[in-house]
Amino acid sequence: MSLTSSLYTGTSGLTNMGRSMQVIGDNISNVNTVGFKGSRYTFADVLNQTVGTQSGSAQMGRGMALGSVDNLHNQGSFESTGNTTDLSIGGNGFFVVRHPASNQEYYTRAGNFNFDKDGKLVTPEGMVVQGWKLDPDTGNDMGAMTSIIMQSFTSPPKQTSEITAITNLDADATSQSVVLSNAWDATKQPPIPPNSYEYQTVVKAYDALGSTHDITIYYDKKSGSDWEYIITMNPSEDKRLGVQGTPGQGLLARGVIHFNESDGSIADMTMEEYTGRIGNVRSEGVNRYDDLTFVLNSTEPMDSDGFDFHVEYDGDRWQFQNLPDAYPNAEIIYSDARRIEIVLNRNPADTDPEPDMVIRLASNAVATDSLKFDINKPRDAHVQNVTGLTYRGDTGNDNTTLTINDPGVMTRDMEGMNLVWNPRGGVDGRGEWYMSNPSEQNVTGQNYGGMTAVDGASETVLNPAVLNQYAAGMQVEWDAVEGWVWRSSSGTASVGAASTAGELTVHNAMVLNRAAVITVPKTAYDDLALTTGWEVLPFAAVAALADYPDAQIRRDGDRVQIDLDGNGTADISFTPEEPADFGGNDIVFSITASPPREYPNARILNDTPLDPGRLAISFDGNNNADVVWSFEDAGGTPAAAGDEETFTFSLDPRTTPEGYPNAVIRGDKDRVYIDLDGSGGDKDREDIVFTFTEPMRHGASVENSVISFDIQGGTSWRQLGARDINNAGYYEFTADFLGSAGRMATDGTYRTTEQKIAFNIGTAFDGLNFINSSLTTTQYARTSSTIYQTADGYGAGDLEGVNVSSEGVMTGMYSNGQLIPLYRVGLAKFMNNQGLYKEGGNLYRETRDSGSAITGRPGSNGLGKLSPNSLEMSNVDIGDEFVRMITTQRGFQANSKTVTTVDGMLETVIQMKR
Repeated sequence: MSLTSSLYTGTSGLTNMGRSMQVIGDNISNVNTVGFKGSRYTFADVLNQTVGTQSGSAQMGRGMALGSVDNLHNQGSFESTGNTTDLSIGGNGFFVVRHPASNQEYYTRAGNFNFDKDGKLVTPEGMVVQGWKLDPDTGNDMGAMTSIIMQSFTSPPKQTSEITAITNLDADATSQSVVLSNAWDATKQPPIPPNSYEYQTVVKAYDALGSTHDITIYYDKKSGSDWEYIITMNPSEDKRLGVQGTPGQGLLARGVIHFNESDGSIADMTMEEYTGRIGNVRSEGVNRYDDLTFVLNSTEPMDSDGFDFHVEYDGDRWQFQNLPDAYPNAEIIYSDARRIEIVLNRNPADTDPEPDMVIRLASNAVATDSLKFDINKPRDAHVQNVTGLTYRGDTGNDNTTLTINDPGVMTRDMEGMNLVWNPRGGVDGRGEWYMSNPSEQNVTGQNYGGMTAVDGASETVLNPAVLNQYAAGMQVEWDAVEGWVWRSSSGTASVGAASTAGELTVHNAMVLNRAAVITVPKTAYDDLALTTGWEVLPFAAVAALADYPDAQIRRDGDRVQIDLDGNGTADISFTPEEPADFGGNDIVFSITASPPREYPNARILNDTPLDPGRLAISFDGNNNADVVWSFEDAGGTPAAAGDEETFTFSLDPRTTPEGYPNAVIRGDKDRVYIDLDGSGGDKDREDIVFTFTEPMRHGASVENSVISFDIQGGTSWRQLGARDINNAGYYEFTADFLGSAGRMATDGTYRTTEQKIAFNIGTAFDGLNFINSSLTTTQYARTSSTIYQTADGYGAGDLEGVNVSSEGVMTGMYSNGQLIPLYRVGLAKFMNNQGLYKEGGNLYRETRDSGSAITGRPGSNGLGKLSPNSLEMSNVDIGDEFVRMITTQRGFQANSKTVTTVDGMLETVIQMKR
């Protein structure tokens, strides 16, 4: 039995040496196999046989066995291929691939992948590579690991969400327009005249379909360190519903950039959006401004301004709480919690009218929710301006410059606004400004005390527009011969040209120094004797002036001076042509009351025949009655004034204009401004400013100065606030290049093609202030220029290639120049790589011994990074394998000697029997 066992011992060596040679041969045969991991073998002895010896029991070997065949997972070398989908792993981990039919997952180190006809990233055997789909905007992983499949080889377009325009604006530029946005007119070509702005720059933006549109920004200097801008587009491409058919079509936004005077950097900025026909939208309740969509099916009825439409929801339907005068027949024909249908002027014969306007709400309204809005007439809906300017007095002759700092407060049309400079007013008598808006209620202070039979009057104001200045205590007197004449208690009078009796002639007209003393006008005075030899002495009494008992006269050198009230001050003075010859001459002159200084051209229109019961005055001197009084007695029947009886009245149009009840005026001799909305804020209180090159004069002899104008207003501009600034700190305006806002899609849902676009000029709001970036818009004293401009978004593009990063990010490179993250290649690792089961085709399958796959991103959690454009080659070292082959061969030879030797010994034993 011992010889037989020895034979089996040698046989075990031969058998296992052959098996080890199989391992060596497998390694050598795969020396060029991509991602191949070589194996190694180890031997072990087998259970020994126990035999008895003289010294006791002992163990004798029974041969050897193959102890293990281990997979060597050490790193293989990389070979560059130039193929972007060839990937190799530097470190731990396996690519995860999935069988397309069974969804069985396998693992491999061979990264020789390519895209098949279906866009799948596959191995040569058709296994689909696994990874994570990436968000094209952020590049973040989305969802669970999935098959990498290029579902579209075309990059879909992306609409623009931000434009950047970095410019320098010339600090030495001058203003070209009072209000830049007013210069825009969509009905003309070009829409804005070249001489109405200082600089422009153009940025291309993309719509949702990938078409490009020019966004043009115009800049104009307002004053000092303030620049206004407008953001515009081609009017024909502007599809916003509210602006269609208005001259403001193409206007998107406007605002003001405030620069620091010290360094030319941005200190602050504002923005307003142009909303067109629908303006001043105010919502209280569940839905806010951005939750509302106004769909205008018919704009023909919207031909007038209509302010303060007010609807309220009662929990079941919407009802009007207020209708403007211009739309008294507006009617809600249907409403629910998310929809309001309005007809503005319903035809009674139309039993089933189509709504002119539909208001859509994003969320269901609840009871007491309310909504207010305005309708702006289309003609110049975008214009907020001061028009019809006329200057009188010291404001005329190009002495006045107009500046509009905040056109946004001009929300209502208004006619006949007047700013009046009273040169005799103010606390110190050095002049004051007041605001005048004529109305039919500006005739005040009527006094009939000097009229015996008159107890009242009914006045008719025929032309209130001319009654634009405050004038107190105007007085007229009834003269039986001349009719109604002015009396000078209002402080105005004139002295008629002097004539002489005898040889004395007057060198020039008599000068009225103080009109206030004239209390008895229209009187001719003669026999005013001038005695030869008068010296320059105190005034001497003049008995001839019977209506002025205190009157005195004196000669002052070559001049004659008359003091009517005896206070020692000359009221009338004149110089005879021959001043040396005074003796025996009389001076004949008249004192006639004049119209008030505030209305120097005013004329009393006396009827023919004269009528003491009716008074008509033309205040602008055009002979058309502006105000007519008819006098009455205590019983209300017609009454008449008696001879030399007086009627006193005042005109007081000092009031805030209708539509601007909070308006405030402030000013001095150098400038005057109006705060139309009464806000009093540091930035906008000087809404309209008039500045004078030469200051306003003051004094008793100075006439009033007047600035008259109209206001063209509307509510088509929406002021943006902090809540309209996006997370990046930029204001956003709204554009619609496609024109389906609020329309129903084929699937029954309501969609919008409006897009919000952020305006980046190099400064961002941090919640408190605007913070400038390193590249920002500036105001330096050099030619205005564009420093940098760009816009996000892009058009459609074709896939031209992919690129894979070391972190496994697969990026698509498209013909439109975009690099879009598509997928991230996933990796897996195992706690025991030796427990993996080889499936062939460079594939492994997990087993219980290997443990479950742990997946993750390349370069994280102990996983290696990827090396694109290369493949990991076999880790077999052919030199080592040849050495092992030689030692294995020698072992096999030695074991064969054991067998042959045992065979010889058995043959000897057999021959012993013979």
